[in-house]
Amino acid sequence: MGQKQCNVFLAESPDQSWMTFCTSDGYNKDEARSKIEEILENEKKASSYQLDYLGFVDFNDMEPGIAEQTDHFEKYDPVWLLNTSRHH
Repeated sequence: MGQKQCNVFLAESPDQSWMTFCTSDGYNKDEARSKIEEILENEKKASSYQLDYLGFVDFNDMEPGIAEQTDHFEKYDPVWLLNTSRHH
């Protein structure tokens, strides 16, 4: 995800939760929601979940070390998921 601006959502299913990021390059808020829903349903097999929009985030000011921590994300371009469940 080379783009440094994303639409960010919080997704929660009965057994897991994620911070979800979808690039804004070619995806507005509604299109990002659709892509994230597609990943949750097809890749994560979440049949029941709540998806709430957190906002538009510009990552241009992030510290360089963050780029070295992207292995924490599950990547389904253009969507990245960060599992925030207490137990996963």
